[in-house]
Amino acid sequence: MTRLESIEKYLRPFFYNLVRKKVMIMEQQLTDCIPKEIEAFLWAAVERQKTDTWRPAYLSVFYLHSSSLTGIYQYQVRLMNEKMYFDDSFEEFEWFASFLYGTMLEEKAVLSYELKRNFVRVKEYEINHGLRLLAKEYKKVMEVYLMKIFCYLNENPAFMELEKKEPFHFLFGDYMGEIKSILIYEGGNIHVS
Repeated sequence: MTRLESIEKYLRPFFYNLVRKKVMIMEQQLTDCIPKEIEAFLWAAVERQKTDTWRPAYLSVFYLHSSSLTGIYQYQVRLMNEKMYFDDSFEEFEWFASFLYGTMLEEKAVLSYELKRNFVRVKEYEINHGLRLLAKEYKKVMEVYLMKIFCYLNENPAFMELEKKEPFHFLFGDYMGEIKSILIYEGGNIHVS
């Protein structure tokens, strides 16, 4: 077992506790309405459609891995047509989910302390590796959160006013990486894909 594997194994219970806390925070959030940033984004797309014939087929939320290197932890929210990444008319914005990533500096300090208690000469790259693993766990929480909030989009005026192709897919995953359809809007209803 390599040192990084030992660190990963040691950190599993630590990650479990942090993720459990984030899930409790998520459950306290209003999961029956979408965040104001996403709603404003949808209204901007509706305004654009007043002068443009563009009709999206996907609403995607992509995790930006580069943001974990910069410590910003952002997602790219994007409306796009069937061309996906090659859609010249897409709408997008970068979204920081503060309820999930707002305490990463404190969590890095706790993670560092935890590692230094049990490992000799902990290097910065080992702490950063642990932090990337934690961000990966938080991404799983984000998927559940998005499924909960997007289930109510058919009640949202901005989403309903948006001219879109059907079936309309809600995608989640990594930017330019693995993605999946988590929900589908069709015939006025949203269901799990």
